[in-house]
Amino acid sequence: MCKSMKLKKTKLLSLIMAAALVFESAGMNVVAANDTTNNDATPVVSIEEVLDEVAYGTTDGDVSEGDVTNGDVTTGDVTGGDVTTGDVEMLFPGMPEGYVLSAEQVAAKKTLAAHTGEGSDFETQTEQNAYVEGEVLYLTESVEEAQTIAAAFGGEVESCEWGVAVITLSEDRTVAQAVAAAADPALNLPAVWPNHYKEAFANDPALSDEYEGTSNESGYQWQHKFVGSSTAWAAGYTGKGVKVGIIDSGIYNNHVEFNGRLVKHFNVISNSNATMDANGHGTHVSGIVAANINNGRGGAGVAPDASLYVYAVLDENGSGDTADTMRAVNMAASDGIEVVNMSLGGAWYNDLEQQVMTNAYEKGVALIAAAGNETTNGHSFPASYKNVCSIAALDRDGKKSGYTNYNDMVDLAFPGSEIYSTLNTGGFGYMSGTSMACPVATGVAAVILSGASDIPELQGKTGAAKVDALIDVMGKYAKKSSSAGTGDGTTFLPDVWGLTVDEMDQTPETPVFDLKNKSVVTDKYYDLKITSGTTKGVTIYYNIYGGTPKFSKDGKVSNYTSSMKSGGTVEIGGRAKQTVKAIAVNHITGKASKVATATYTFKPNPTSVSVTCANNTNKVVPGSKISLSASVSPSYAVSRKVAWSVENSAGVAAADITVKNGKVTVANTAKAGIYYVVATAVDSKNNPILNNGKMIQGRYQIEVLSAAKQVKKIEFAKDKKKVNATVGVPLSLLNDVTVTYADGTTATGAAANLVWSTSRSYYARVDVNGNVTARNPGKATIKATVNDGSNKSASCTVTVVQLAEELYVSSNLNVLAKGKSGQMYASIYPSDTTNKKVEWSVSPVGSAGGKVTVAANGKISADGSASGTWRVTCKTTDGSNLTDTYDIEVVNEAVKSITIPNKKIDLQVGLKSGVKSTAMVNATITGGDSRAIEYYSSNSKVASVNYKTGEIVARGSGKAVITVCAYDGGFKRATMTVNVTVPMSSLEIVPGDENSIETEKGTAGIVYVGSSIKLSTVAGSSYGQAQNKKVIWSIAEADKSKVSLSSNGVLKAKSVGNVNSTGTIVTVYAEAADGSGARDTYEVYVFRKLKAVKVIADGGAIGVIQQYEGVSGWYYCPATSVTVNAPGGYKIGVRNIGNAFMLIPDKDTPSQITVNAKVRPLGSNKSVTAKVTLKRNGDSCRFSVR
Repeated sequence: MCKSMKLKKTKLLSLIMAAALVFESAGMNVVAANDTTNNDATPVVSIEEVLDEVAYGTTDGDVSEGDVTNGDVTTGDVTGGDVTTGDVEMLFPGMPEGYVLSAEQVAAKKTLAAHTGEGSDFETQTEQNAYVEGEVLYLTESVEEAQTIAAAFGGEVESCEWGVAVITLSEDRTVAQAVAAAADPALNLPAVWPNHYKEAFANDPALSDEYEGTSNESGYQWQHKFVGSSTAWAAGYTGKGVKVGIIDSGIYNNHVEFNGRLVKHFNVISNSNATMDANGHGTHVSGIVAANINNGRGGAGVAPDASLYVYAVLDENGSGDTADTMRAVNMAASDGIEVVNMSLGGAWYNDLEQQVMTNAYEKGVALIAAAGNETTNGHSFPASYKNVCSIAALDRDGKKSGYTNYNDMVDLAFPGSEIYSTLNTGGFGYMSGTSMACPVATGVAAVILSGASDIPELQGKTGAAKVDALIDVMGKYAKKSSSAGTGDGTTFLPDVWGLTVDEMDQTPETPVFDLKNKSVVTDKYYDLKITSGTTKGVTIYYNIYGGTPKFSKDGKVSNYTSSMKSGGTVEIGGRAKQTVKAIAVNHITGKASKVATATYTFKPNPTSVSVTCANNTNKVVPGSKISLSASVSPSYAVSRKVAWSVENSAGVAAADITVKNGKVTVANTAKAGIYYVVATAVDSKNNPILNNGKMIQGRYQIEVLSAAKQVKKIEFAKDKKKVNATVGVPLSLLNDVTVTYADGTTATGAAANLVWSTSRSYYARVDVNGNVTARNPGKATIKATVNDGSNKSASCTVTVVQLAEELYVSSNLNVLAKGKSGQMYASIYPSDTTNKKVEWSVSPVGSAGGKVTVAANGKISADGSASGTWRVTCKTTDGSNLTDTYDIEVVNEAVKSITIPNKKIDLQVGLKSGVKSTAMVNATITGGDSRAIEYYSSNSKVASVNYKTGEIVARGSGKAVITVCAYDGGFKRATMTVNVTVPMSSLEIVPGDENSIETEKGTAGIVYVGSSIKLSTVAGSSYGQAQNKKVIWSIAEADKSKVSLSSNGVLKAKSVGNVNSTGTIVTVYAEAADGSGARDTYEVYVFRKLKAVKVIADGGAIGVIQQYEGVSGWYYCPATSVTVNAPGGYKIGVRNIGNAFMLIPDKDTPSQITVNAKVRPLGSNKSVTAKVTLKRNGDSCRFSVR
């Protein structure tokens, strides 16, 4: 693009933007009212007059399409000049001797030669810095081959990555010479091409403050309606599963709109992974393609569920080169990308780049590129290469944008002007250009690919055939633009699948279960199928635990177990009863069905029976009893009854052993041997329940002991009847119990077959093997019972002790004065240590002398002869053998007195200038040693004090006593009181009082002559709640003739001052009375007395104009309060837009309705009621007033 073209284009854009700003500021086809501070009363004029003035009266020259286009820009030749064969033969060494160019290399030379020769515009390229100086390109995967080629041109390989070699020429050789030599058929050199620059195709975004910075703004994204995005989304086609490549300046990874979307971000320039986008172009492009949907932030991408792979090839200035662009395309093809967006380009053809594009196309990559912003029918690359889809830009009226290229290589055209998308600051903003139209097309392609299984033309297609089918589909279902040079027009997504907007906007049908409500299921589990009559774009959310799924207005679903597509199944069962609830949700339309509910009862047959004994008793003696229990599985089986029986090892019923309800009685006459207690699952009539023809039974084996093996006695060893156990130390009693049988034999350990129990598990637990775990200090009885039904047992008393684990020594002394005493303290942990007694001792350190003693209670004393440092030692006496020491120095005398000059001081919380938040105690110490002195506060939450320096810091409101004490045995002390208050951290003036603020600050500060406005303040609470919230109100001396201001913030308007002005601005001041220095100012707009108010309409918006007393003409009302009364109970919303407003009807409102709109200018008691007629056509409304 030549420099003159850039200037002309920028000039035209500025005029277009100027007209747009006039329109937006008015909110309708009228110009905003004059500034209230203007001394000239300017009446309302129409937007047509403003546009005429912008186009013809105020520009610095007539601008026409001829001015801003360059009809002479065509696909240029790449070499030229007067370079001859003889010149180059001396410059370039050529390929190694014997090297023969391949057929492909010869063909490449011919292609290069076709773009060289007399009359080529390579000289123009050189003049315009169209390529990287001193670099040529060659395609190869081999570093060795690249080095051979570089040597042939007398250069070096700068890089060889992703199939692209960049060769740096020596300083005495130029790109023009190298290309001329490469094209010469007489020279044994392969074809090389310049490394042309690439630029981003954004059309000077010129973002205003209105669109930058805030994350909660939501700009209108007109492209969605233009391509029918929402209808496709509602049908479930959102780009999900499609990999989209963005070759651009990168992406801001941490933008909330890319959560879950961004898979890869690679900087091709630096050959490394990346996280930032210094330019911002790529971030904006990426958001147009795949920004998140339904997250309440900044709009959505055309394919909001597509996966993003971003390849950064443009720098912070939006500039790059052909080499990195080709590498990025090769990387995208390797990554399996299905659609690549290239919102960049240059004016020069490069056959190497064409080869790369063709290779990617053959691998099934759809390449979509911006046509360029030069307002020309010339070509831009890569958009004009074969196998690349070229995209022109359209304005909202469907006509080609004033900046877009238009030529025979353009395939399609998409919205490109004022496209709202993501910024690299984390916010959102508008940009225009074919750079914006291109990602709209890319998003449309991704949406189509996500629904390819429902498109006959795409089914089963791969590679180049898939790409051709995709572009054909996009063209087949495109709406033609009335502008020439825009290809097939704009793809309308609903037409691709034959969708209608009304169909997609319907409320989903309530889900249906394939099993009727209140059904009884005879299996343990059931696969429940859930369907909705509305299948497209619908997700079913269900709760199988009785909860009710809820769909909220913010598009979120809560209280559900999981989700599925219509027709999916979920396993239920595993319990006696189960309630399932489900709703069908279309997240795109924001609509949900009613809740479907069904409750099912599960009554399967038993599958198993288990028999257990609480003590695992399996050996019994004649005449004993044991209790068993039977458990039927599943617990919700149709019957849980069992029938009990006993049989011997031969399966014959045992006569001397009976069982009833699980209680087994062994008769005295029972013979020794093995028996089985059997529990059989039966139905309500006690008939056995069969599973595959077999009874369902549980069996428990018992052994009846012979008389010789009956226990005579059981006892603990004499020294184990009472034992001590230490917390954390293992104790085993298994081998300390002896069982004696009737035949005189004995058993110990596991052979004794014992059951262990404890009386107090809090203190000590015992496992089945007699291992005791001491847990807490105290006593527990451990009992060992013979496991034969005889219940014979022996007991042991275990006393648990807790040994000391940590010992720390402290003192109330910093130093010890001669003739004085202090106290030593021992802290023992844990707190429940059984024995906390300690032994104290003291010994001199080094040359210490005299006498220092420490008593059994830790009291330490120094006589008059003591000196030096003494070491106090403390030792535990519970056997833990812990020791700790404390060194204390003996000083000559104790502090004699302590005085504090200020017994009471006042402080304030905060770090603000002028706030006194700190102070020093400034105690005077007489005699003694300064090391003895420490400071402490009675309430550090009010005022803290540094224990060494005596610096006081205010923390919170209230009172605190600060004490300074000499810890030397004399313990002299003094105190002072600190009173702390909380000042205002800041001050803000707001219109109205706390309960009647009309609207936000900046719009309600309006008052008319003869009326008054109440102002109030909000105190900042950064330091806490301010105790004194009084303020001092004031106005400038020059404003006192215009308004009066009371001490409680009531401002009354008297005059606007200037006789020719409609209004004036008065500045009000408020300052905190607590001395904190907090202050604020607020501008009040004072208007002349209101004479009349009128409501007008101009198609798309409604304006409010008013007359003032003393001046002629009508003026826009600065701010209004609007209430609407609609017949039939219909809901009509109000949206303020500048000094106008719109009425927003509910979807159920008739297409035409007349309502009463009561309009009151803020700050005035005058109001007017107008009859407004709304005529709705789709999503737009037109208004008329009578």
